[in-house]
Amino acid sequence: MFAMKITLGRLFRNRIVRQASELVGWQVLTKILSFFTTAWMVRCMGPKNLGVSGLIIATSAACSLFINLGLDISGTRKIAVSKDGSRDIIELVIGLRWRIGAFLFALWVIYSIYLLFSKSEYFLAWVLGAFLMITSSLNTGWILQGLEELPVQNRIMCITSVLSAVMYVLFFRPGMPAGADIAVMTISNIVGLWLVWIYVRRRTGASVFGHFDYGQAKALLYESRWAFAIVCTVFVYLQLDMILLAKFASFEQAGAYRAASSLIVPLTLLAGISGTLLYPRLVVWHQQDPWRVWSRQKNIVLVYLITGIIGVGVISVAARPIMGLLFGSRYSAAVWPFIILFCSKVEVLISGVFGWGVMASGRDRLFLFASLAAASLSLCLNVIFIPRYGALAAATVNFVAEAVILLLTMYFCWQQHSEMIGTVQNQAKEGASAT
Repeated sequence: MFAMKITLGRLFRNRIVRQASELVGWQVLTKILSFFTTAWMVRCMGPKNLGVSGLIIATSAACSLFINLGLDISGTRKIAVSKDGSRDIIELVIGLRWRIGAFLFALWVIYSIYLLFSKSEYFLAWVLGAFLMITSSLNTGWILQGLEELPVQNRIMCITSVLSAVMYVLFFRPGMPAGADIAVMTISNIVGLWLVWIYVRRRTGASVFGHFDYGQAKALLYESRWAFAIVCTVFVYLQLDMILLAKFASFEQAGAYRAASSLIVPLTLLAGISGTLLYPRLVVWHQQDPWRVWSRQKNIVLVYLITGIIGVGVISVAARPIMGLLFGSRYSAAVWPFIILFCSKVEVLISGVFGWGVMASGRDRLFLFASLAAASLSLCLNVIFIPRYGALAAATVNFVAEAVILLLTMYFCWQQHSEMIGTVQNQAKEGASAT
């Protein structure tokens, strides 16, 4: 108990924990508002239309992979190391993305026109998906992460969250069509992009249509090849399940799964804040004081583990009444997926400490190995069990995949620490022998 008090005392004096407290403090009220308004949106959409929108959102995310290209990771790392020279990397990444994005946007619109002529009832929802794809993939949050301007990013997130909440309250009523939620997400993305870019322009002088060199872009893509592979594998075990549910189970099962996912947004937010805070700090720690990285990771994980165990206990008891109160009886199939996904997000929170540590040390290929293992297992299990068990299978497989990521990344971080200790001990022995 005394050791735990000392550990907690050190953590709360730590800069990262202070920043996290500030971020959470900024977001508490807006996320409470967003939580209940999102529940209203889910109730108004109904399982089927919510599932259709979920399929479009997941498809949009799949297309965005080829716009993002894993450059968030490389870009953040470069900016964190050299903030004064960030303009060139920002203009290079943004320039590459809008060029590729324009091409994919045109292809999506062509597909939407095909749906129009085939008289699909979801034509308009797919059109909106094209705008969601382009606005999501051009996100600039990674720039603020690299600059360590987290309060700015946090305020903008609060503004967009409140904007979405207001639109849900003002415009949503029971029986909303598929794609209505996508329209709200797209508008919020546009506002967020505009606000972030105003700050980035003032801070760095970067321009959306600034200098762009194809040779440098090619070199950056080669450098980011492992990160891109990681992003693709992460998509397989985090978002492909929505597409598989819509195709192999039903839109209703996809809607139930999405409803369950919407209830774990607060924990997803916490995991996102943790990664946003830790990644640039871990980069610096690995450069300045690599010996203490492992002990710092263990201290952070201890706090996350205790908090997560308490949260899982509470949610296990309260899941069914919460689901019935917020969504109604139509979403009873989402209760157990919600509990399982909550446990999975606790794993994400903990594994992020080790996963970002692996990435910060430049060992992208090791994280890729962990992601490939999780993605392969996830894909096989989902294809086998989703057609029979639907949302419950998808949630369970998600938990298993995250467990694989957690165990492997923790092992890689421990292995690096052990190798450093072994190197020093060998050098000491060699020095003693020489003496």
